[in-house]
Amino acid sequence: MPIGVLAAGLTLVSIFGGKLFSTQLIFERDLATDGDALRPMYDEMCVDAAEWATLDSTDDDAVRDFMVAYAYTEQSDAADIRRDEFANFHEW
Repeated sequence: MPIGVLAAGLTLVSIFGGKLFSTQLIFERDLATDGDALRPMYDEMCVDAAEWATLDSTDDDAVRDFMVAYAYTEQSDAADIRRDEFANFHEW
């Protein structure tokens, strides 16, 4: 009886360990692939953040110009940015 319980316990540990190991490998592979694909967007956002840091974020006109210049809006003119879109961006 004790050997049977031990065998069942080792079997369960082996199954769960194998599932954990395979899941970790899948996540690492997918993260490496997705990470490479997301790198250009991350780099672009770092440039945008550096520019934002130099901006007077209390100046609404400057923020609107920033949104247009860095494509954070679909509008091509800062004056066309809707109030709700501006508020959402500023909050973000």
